[in-house]
Amino acid sequence: MPEDPEVRSFHLRSTRGIQRVAKKQGGQPTARLIILPRSWAEGTWEKPYSTISEDRSRFNEALEPPDPEYAATCNAHDLRSAKLNGCLHLLDRPLQPGPIYVAKRGKCLVIAAGYHAVSINFGLEASLWVVSRSIFDDLLENDAPGPNPDKAKAQRLRTFLFPEYLIEPSRRAPVGSRNTQSINIFCAWLVGDSVIIISDFSRLVRLHFTSLDRFWTQDDLNIGSYHWRNTIFSAFPDGPDMVLEPIPAREALLDWRRRVLDGTASGTDAIVKAITTNKSMAFGGFGRHLANDFLHVVKIPPLLSARTVCQSDRMFDSIMDHIFVYMAQWSSDRFIKQCCTDVNSLNPFTFNASQERNYHSGYVYVHAKDMVRVTVDEYNGFVELGYLDPDHTIGAFYTFISSFTLSQCEPLGGGYKFLKVHQYEEVGKKRPLRAFSVILAKFPKTDMWRPSTENWTDIRMRGLATTLGPASFREAMQNRPLFGPAVPKLVRGPGRPAKPERTGKGGRPRTSTCEAQLQIPKYLTTGRKRKRSPSPEPEPEPEPATLSPRKTRSSSRRKTQI
Repeated sequence: MPEDPEVRSFHLRSTRGIQRVAKKQGGQPTARLIILPRSWAEGTWEKPYSTISEDRSRFNEALEPPDPEYAATCNAHDLRSAKLNGCLHLLDRPLQPGPIYVAKRGKCLVIAAGYHAVSINFGLEASLWVVSRSIFDDLLENDAPGPNPDKAKAQRLRTFLFPEYLIEPSRRAPVGSRNTQSINIFCAWLVGDSVIIISDFSRLVRLHFTSLDRFWTQDDLNIGSYHWRNTIFSAFPDGPDMVLEPIPAREALLDWRRRVLDGTASGTDAIVKAITTNKSMAFGGFGRHLANDFLHVVKIPPLLSARTVCQSDRMFDSIMDHIFVYMAQWSSDRFIKQCCTDVNSLNPFTFNASQERNYHSGYVYVHAKDMVRVTVDEYNGFVELGYLDPDHTIGAFYTFISSFTLSQCEPLGGGYKFLKVHQYEEVGKKRPLRAFSVILAKFPKTDMWRPSTENWTDIRMRGLATTLGPASFREAMQNRPLFGPAVPKLVRGPGRPAKPERTGKGGRPRTSTCEAQLQIPKYLTTGRKRKRSPSPEPEPEPEPATLSPRKTRSSSRRKTQI
């Protein structure tokens, strides 16, 4: 599920797109919302499901009257799905364009334009893209049945195939075969010559519409406003934002601890589950990835109960000291530069290998990784707590032996050390929550967790599967260049090479990604990590046979003439 880093990148992506249009038009641009219900999920009699929910209590229906002529131009699949979802009034008439604004809180994003604000819960793998109007029109023209094995359901759940020019050459299907690269578009905002779209290949995204009898303004989306507190985030509550609302977030953490200790809130769940599910509304923006990595940063065993963590002053103080700094990195210039820049290509769905590599190497510590690199201080911190002693039981008294630590001057091969990551999973769950940790000490006995028996793969070795980070979404992963023997060589034909595409953006044009550029650690492919051998003494350089600084053919000729 997209967490705070990914939603932060969506916020930046949409804001940049709006700013580009504003620069061209010389003022705040207007946008018109359109919905595409033909892509929306369908529930069953046993398990009903709806993509859309609405709050129209503040809206005057006379502001957007029905338009039969416009309704006659609507897609038949859109009309059928809109009737089933009870939102025909958002489809059979043109919605009024108005100034567009974007707001983010935790894992929820809100885009408001005209009379309607849409709160977006990104579900499992929904994403946001900014494309040109021409690309958007070409996508809508390539409407096709979805990939559902039930042919009748596939006809109802539509998808949009990529035109040929949006598919990277190394990923194109052979001549004569069917193109399977597609995108499921749920709604879009037409902003000048650009379009902001919400897509989700798993169709689990949820949209909540809040309508007013006036246009939405920037003041409505400001932090602490009436609609910020009561309407736009109420459908998908996630608690205070750690960066935008630090004081309420701190109060929520203290209140959660108080309720766990006095028994009004459950404290039996493992701390990693308490943070991931966020039933307390105290860990806004967190999900599975951030929960595991943050517990690694603060050196808290992920399988300890929430009550045990709240009872320990050391553990809870460590959470309070680090959580705001940890979450602030997703708004830092360094993170934005490394992981949130726009790809330098005319194709908005081009896979950005640099962003994925930067995110996996610099912002993912233990979650779904085989090994983690720790510094001397981090290693010594785990040793002092007894967490790297397999004979120690967490919670029992531990006698620290200083000789087990590493000194600052001890050579570590680059100043760091690799530690093996271990995986644990919930017992008796169809889709168990998994925890990752470098801790070797024994956890207190529990019937709820066990070491994982699954043969899991390091996140950097999962090929075309979506993983973590702003670059790892299906629409872009479909264009990820293949590497290895499966990739045919692209032989250049006669004539000059094609000129690089002009994207209008700064920097060099994007080039194709090869295996060497992916920079996958060799120990992941070989199964073993190469040990750094001590460097031998440098050999003395041989003395020159002549006093001449350089021997050249011209100097030899001059000698012959003499």
